[in-house]
Amino acid sequence: SLTMVTQVVAIFIQYRADTPYRGIGWWLAGAASMALGFVVLALGRNDYVRVLSVIGNPLLVLGRICLLLGTLRFLKREEPRRAIGAIFAAFLVLYYYHLFAVDDIAFRTVVVSAAIAVYSLMIARALLSGPRVGLAGPAGFTGAVFLPQRPLRSGAAATSAWHSSSVSDFGSRSFGILPFFLPSVMYGP
Repeated sequence: SLTMVTQVVAIFIQYRADTPYRGIGWWLAGAASMALGFVVLALGRNDYVRVLSVIGNPLLVLGRICLLLGTLRFLKREEPRRAIGAIFAAFLVLYYYHLFAVDDIAFRTVVVSAAIAVYSLMIARALLSGPRVGLAGPAGFTGAVFLPQRPLRSGAAATSAWHSSSVSDFGSRSFGILPFFLPSVMYGP
């Protein structure tokens, strides 16, 4: 989450500099949402603020949506709003059903991992396809970083589904940490 906070500061400075980049406001919202999601999840272990933890994972997914929208606007591409909204609505229904109706943390981990994987793939696809005049190198690199997040998230989801003992996103299983390591490489110093 420290990396995400650093990214929020960097993007905020860029945003305040009145740069003409389309989508930068969405990138700022995405980074802020993910940083807040990490903080809320960390604080959720405290009984006094446990109620906040129910929004932590949705904030992580919402942050990924904002990054997708920012990327699409930056590239001047059409936004598949219905698909984005339908995926997010399905995520929320499944997530909250398995939080309040059937308390199943392993299934919630699967749903969160799957949603982040889908949006990461959409970002990678936007960056790696279509015209990228003047952006081929940076867009290709960033797309290449987003692309492995899908199999890593899918693997983490499968691990959680098959081994309900790995119920925490920050569990001790070595495979489960990979989806959290990759963003550090991507957004790192």
